[in-house]
Amino acid sequence: MKMKYLSVISVILFVMTGELCAQNFNSKMSEAQSAYKSGNLNDARAALQEALNEVNMAIGKEILDLLPKTMKDLSSAEAQDDVNGTGAGYTGLYVSRSYGETDSKKSASLSIITDSPLIAGINAILALPAIMTSGADSNQKRIKVGTYKALLQINDSEDGTKNFDVQVPFSNSLLTFHCDGYSETDVVAMANTIPVAKIDEKTR
Repeated sequence: MKMKYLSVISVILFVMTGELCAQNFNSKMSEAQSAYKSGNLNDARAALQEALNEVNMAIGKEILDLLPKTMKDLSSAEAQDDVNGTGAGYTGLYVSRSYGETDSKKSASLSIITDSPLIAGINAILALPAIMTSGADSNQKRIKVGTYKALLQINDSEDGTKNFDVQVPFSNSLLTFHCDGYSETDVVAMANTIPVAKIDEKTR
């Protein structure tokens, strides 16, 4: 029964990856199966996790292909694109992209994290009636990014200007879009160029 379960996992993950990173994926699956047959369950689990990380890496690269190349007057810094199948210390998917120069007064960045611990808290805030347009905290607003509810947070910078964070929870993932040097109207418009629905499909 357990071997059948292992085989089912193998088939599901293979379908998800398609042709991407097939060599590493197949190698890790072979390691898992070999370790399982020899009774070394810890090594089998570790190899399965590494195979899943290969899937996450492939999904992350597909997500990067979906992201805008530009944000208003900012070009993407694709050399700094980051896809980390282990989610920077936890099991999951982490994808990030920056726009503009790091030393510029105008910049933007976005990240997608699966299984983020912040999702529950943000969903709770978005469910509050008082935050429909602007709640008790005038620095937080509920907005729409595509068809998704999102939390817009307005932050004061050290130089007296404002920067913005847009957080969009969807399925089991959290998208965070950060902007410096733009108006609130610009930030909302820029956030709406992100294809959240397509990203959602990739991460489910």
